[in-house]
This record gives sequence, structure tokens and C-alpha cells, in this order.
Amino acid sequence: MKTKLNIILTSLFFLFGVVAFAQQTVTGIVTDESGAPIPGVAVNVKDSSTVTTTDFDGRFKIEASINDILVASYVGYISSEISVNSSSVDFVLQS
Repeated sequence: MKTKLNIILTSLFFLFGVVAFAQQTVTGIVTDESGAPIPGVAVNVKDSSTVTTTDFDGRFKIEASINDILVASYVGYISSEISVNSSSVDFVLQS
């Protein structure tokens, strides 16, 4: 009986731990001040090796968790950081 209880409790802790740190696909677009999309912008999760680049239309998809910080950077523009609080994040880069 005690072993069964330990297995159940361990399973619950594992399940809640996975849910708490679950990643989601975050999508968005990167534009300049005039609203034009910027292709080839590097978008990464700060302090991790997770990175992607924007497509021809300035759109990106990346795996991130709530409260992760996304960083968008491109030559000739000031890098921008945004905290993830939904499944969509848009950047406007300043030249």
C-alpha cells in the first residue's frame, strides 16, 4: 500500500512539474518602424540555445515557456527583448 502511494505521489509531482515548465509554440512578426516586415531577423530565447530566424514576411515560430524572454536582433537595428505572456509576440525594431 505504501509503495502504491509513493508511486502515485511521484507521478503527480512529475506531472505538475512538466505542466509548470511546458513549452509552447510562440509565433510572431518582426517589423521596422514603418510597419514593413524584416526577413532574416534572429529571434532567440534569452540565455538558451533556442533560436530561429524570420521568414520573407518577417514571421517566426519558436518554442518558449511563459515568462521566457525573447530577443530579436538584426544588423543595423537596436535589439529588442519581450517577455512571453501569450502564444503571440510581435517586435518592432528601431534602426
